[in-house]
Amino acid sequence: MKKKKKKKTIIIYNPLEKNFFKKKQKKINLKNLKLLSIGRLSIQKDYENLLIILSKNNHFKWKLKIIGDGEKKQIITDLIKKLNLTSKVKIIKESSQIGKEIMMCDFYINSSKWEGMPNAVIESLVMKKKIFFINKIEVFSELKKFFPEQIFYLKKNISFTKKNFSPLNNINNKNIHLFNIENAINKFESILK
Repeated sequence: MKKKKKKKTIIIYNPLEKNFFKKKQKKINLKNLKLLSIGRLSIQKDYENLLIILSKNNHFKWKLKIIGDGEKKQIITDLIKKLNLTSKVKIIKESSQIGKEIMMCDFYINSSKWEGMPNAVIESLVMKKKIFFINKIEVFSELKKFFPEQIFYLKKNISFTKKNFSPLNNINNKNIHLFNIENAINKFESILK
């Protein structure tokens, strides 16, 4: 009889502060959507592609807030002007209230070409937001396993539709505990024993 091998790999997800688990979902106004994206203004985040996709939308009214700063700020600012999006897109350098920013948005958009474990996406998931990925990246597939009702991939050649933006009702996601800080501490302690 073969002995069972002990599992040598333990996955510890980025833990979140307790206050993220207590926030309540706000009512979504489908007539004027508030979209949010957080990250450096860099090649990795691919904001240009996101802006081009959003500029082609004519299904609903929207406003996008981007929180971040970086080497591509001027290029992105120029593209916003070129696409006539100055009244729809706001870039702010930073926010000390990321939880509040996420709570105030209707949907979170991640346009990154690659990611590690994206904290803002995880925070949005825990707050029961729908997440739209523009680029299909590995972390998208991993998180989709745990949050199938909340994560969506939007192909570059299609525009956003009202169907994509239907609000989530009464999400009861059993996998939110993966990001609970106590869960992370317990896993660390089990490793050290």
